[in-house]
Amino acid sequence: MVERLSSRPTSFESAAIIFNPAAGKKDRRPDLDVVAKRLQAHGWGVEIYPTKGPGDATQIASGLAEKGHTIAIGGGGDGTQREIVEGLLDHGSSAIEVVSAQLRFGTVNVGPAETHLSKNMLTAADELAKGRIVGMDVGKLNGRIFRLMAGVGLDGEVMGKVGDKKGRGVLPYFASAIKEAISYKGIPGELTVDDYSTSVKLLQVWFGNTQRLAYGTLRPEGRADDGILEATVFQGDAAWQLIPCGALTYILRGRNNPLAISTQGKRFTLDLARAAGIELDGEPFLGEKHIEVGIEPLAHRVLVPNKKIEIFSSQDQAA
Repeated sequence: MVERLSSRPTSFESAAIIFNPAAGKKDRRPDLDVVAKRLQAHGWGVEIYPTKGPGDATQIASGLAEKGHTIAIGGGGDGTQREIVEGLLDHGSSAIEVVSAQLRFGTVNVGPAETHLSKNMLTAADELAKGRIVGMDVGKLNGRIFRLMAGVGLDGEVMGKVGDKKGRGVLPYFASAIKEAISYKGIPGELTVDDYSTSVKLLQVWFGNTQRLAYGTLRPEGRADDGILEATVFQGDAAWQLIPCGALTYILRGRNNPLAISTQGKRFTLDLARAAGIELDGEPFLGEKHIEVGIEPLAHRVLVPNKKIEIFSSQDQAA
């Protein structure tokens, strides 16, 4: 576990940008060259490492940590960044010496949005070079980490069906969501939060470490350094119930939805009658019936702009 801290870096002599060519809508390699040169102007040593497929960012990050690199920057989406942090944490105590950061290269870019990192690549490079390092919690679902949100249920099925359409913007996600919602049924089961259990008929649950869900704010009180996760659970017999009065209304109009349960905790267990789809920071994984979710407080360090950032409000903020 890292200390809760806020420090200002001077420069990183061995920075690596791990680049996912499939992220976003087009190849951004020229932008990365510009970012690298801008960081070099701040005294950084920068190398770029492209990925070739799923899981590759984890292997690259793990190897860089082994070689003594001091920062790994994600040039991809939230899923690529999740893989990077997973690779860093594979090294246990040595991983706390490696800092991570994320640029806005993906389709949604929840992580950079949460830290108010500029969309302009040159400005973002300057913000990182003048930024500060903070400790961040890491969530775990059945042994796999997530930084932002973990979803179980309908959205896990949707992410799994998008497949090779990723990188074409948000339309494939909406099309897949509508198709899945037509036939998706609630899953009977039991949810345990710390030491309290309740029966559910699960359509969807999000375990949140931060505030945002895609383009909206799901939990405005969310903090990424408080050692707590929040579960937002939607129940019902069929997924169509989420359309007129469900997830969208919940996010846009507040928490008065009778189908929704919102609770906080450090340990969650779901035992379901059938396997439910899973997504971690937007990346799909095989569905499971037994799901255990927990939190590792301040498990890694993150380089963020020197601004007031709501999800790190318990740590020193910029004036």
